[in-house]
Amino acid sequence: MKKPMISLRKILLFVFALAWLVPIIFFSWFIFHDYQKAYLEKTDALMRNSVEVTAALISTDIDEAISKMQRPSYEGEWESDYRRYRTGFTSRNEYLTTIRASLISKYYMDDQVARYAFYLAGEELPGCYTGKNGYASERFMEQVHPLVRRVAEKDSNYVEVHVVDDQIYLIRNLYTAKNYEKYATLVLGLDVPLLLRELPVDNPGAVRVAFGDSAAYLTLAEGESTGGEPEAVYEKLFELAQESGNVTQVIRHEGKSYVGYVCNFHCDNYRIVVSYALPEKSLNAGIDRLNITLLVVLCCMIPFPAPAVSAEVHRGRLTPA
Repeated sequence: MKKPMISLRKILLFVFALAWLVPIIFFSWFIFHDYQKAYLEKTDALMRNSVEVTAALISTDIDEAISKMQRPSYEGEWESDYRRYRTGFTSRNEYLTTIRASLISKYYMDDQVARYAFYLAGEELPGCYTGKNGYASERFMEQVHPLVRRVAEKDSNYVEVHVVDDQIYLIRNLYTAKNYEKYATLVLGLDVPLLLRELPVDNPGAVRVAFGDSAAYLTLAEGESTGGEPEAVYEKLFELAQESGNVTQVIRHEGKSYVGYVCNFHCDNYRIVVSYALPEKSLNAGIDRLNITLLVVLCCMIPFPAPAVSAEVHRGRLTPA
């Protein structure tokens, strides 16, 4: 028996299908695999860079405030005033009046400083306190004063950075240059909204800033934490930052539906931990839109069969409706 011949129509149909399918398969593989992989790697790199730049910007502002805090020691003005007070040339009230005037000239008109306090060495209460944004002295004494007393008891002139009551404070013991005698403790509270302004992330309210080993953090988000998966991601990010030691690096952590990044950034006087978490669907929104667009394009490229035309129409006896 003769083998049945394959009709020319079937051959042409096969060639057409092959010519249509092969480019579509390669194009789809490139979009769904290679391009998406490159897109995710690029997005991850951008997120890591954004978090690291955020930490660098915040640390730059803090370093600027630290330099303002150290400037009186270099100028020697306060030390000279202290020597006159110590030797009895001026009274305590006159000394504090001089210091108060100096504090006003140095910090009151500075937008970066939200409040400041000056403690005389050996005294329990602050000799001077000024809050510029409605932060009452009673609240300062309740929330910040115990921390200041602990720092004042240390024999160190390093600037310490602390987060207390959702505010950031720089605390430094002041010493004389000649015989290294502690004569005061200076406290500067920085303006948090100004510190966290114009961060290079899509949602600045999702940024949390902590210092050292303390879990207390700064944020622009209003209200208490709602818990759930986002809070678990932040806790894991902080734990990873503590485990990273003295290495400045950016670490990524993936939850069920959230992705987080944390930058462990080391500076001379402190260590800053910047955490940023966001929904995974928000991070991959570009990929989702691309996939939908590609599927629509592929659907439009499907060849639909032409409607059947009767023999009468071909002969011209009838016209199609």
